[in-house]
Amino acid sequence: MRDGNWSPDFSISAEQVEYFYHLQGGHEEFNGIVGVNATVLPELLKLTGPIYLEEIDKTFKPEDVLYELEYEVEKGYLERGIDFGERKTVLKILVKETLKELLEKTFLEQKELKNIVFEEFDKKNIVLFLKNRENQKIISKLGWSGEVDKFYENDYLMIVEANLASKKSNAFIKREVEYYVDLTKNELEGTLKIRYIHEGKEKDWFNDDYRAHLRIYLPYESWILEAKGQKNETSFSKELGKTVFNCWIEIPSGQEKVIEIKYLLPERIKHEKEYKILIQKQIGVESIPFNITLKGMNQKTYIKNKIIEKDWEGIISFEK
Repeated sequence: MRDGNWSPDFSISAEQVEYFYHLQGGHEEFNGIVGVNATVLPELLKLTGPIYLEEIDKTFKPEDVLYELEYEVEKGYLERGIDFGERKTVLKILVKETLKELLEKTFLEQKELKNIVFEEFDKKNIVLFLKNRENQKIISKLGWSGEVDKFYENDYLMIVEANLASKKSNAFIKREVEYYVDLTKNELEGTLKIRYIHEGKEKDWFNDDYRAHLRIYLPYESWILEAKGQKNETSFSKELGKTVFNCWIEIPSGQEKVIEIKYLLPERIKHEKEYKILIQKQIGVESIPFNITLKGMNQKTYIKNKIIEKDWEGIISFEK
């Protein structure tokens, strides 16, 4: 079931997760599925205050709750003599106590909770898949469905990573993205640079080198010219109406690495009066500093900087 969350489109992953749930013995039928990123929990604990669990005689605070939960699941259960199959019960107990505290809050605190939830929806830290098609259309219009946009006609970019055998090193990874587009050539050319900064230090039960499968979703019919910094040979595929660049990356703990790809954009992308790009953020990834440098047909250079916290459309209008 844990391997079902592979597609960057949550509606696809949600159906896959439910399929695996039933395959391994689950009997319940669902009206919908909610995806919640782990970073939502500290935000809720800021509202409730520290949560004490009598069952394990431990208090969880917002500033270290994710680390302490992971410790209990990886090491603490052994110290407490808990069976391996029951080691994640602590998460169930903590969520139950957190919800209990939230329900007991005053009207003003409940209003604050609503604001937190809406903000997490907007940042794609909470996403929804509902089986009722009409309700799902509403969720999609609100931007809460976690879907990959399949109909955008201009430039497009989505960076997707899957941590594979890297423990919880995601917690130490920072990203900076630079994107250069040259409109002056006969064929539209884009150059994407992703700088990874691994802020982890010692390798231990929590941290390791960051090893991940990297997928970069580009406009359909884009053509890759060159790739640098990846661990293996690249491959290309077509999925969700996009051209997808695939490779394996490794960022050693405490080091930095730049992944760079250069590619041609399809001719259909319009850029006479303005340039548009839709950047979709991967669910679960925190904010990413993003820099776009555009060389226009008028030979002028345009620069746009943005901290990407949610899906964002950038528009650059050309001077006459």
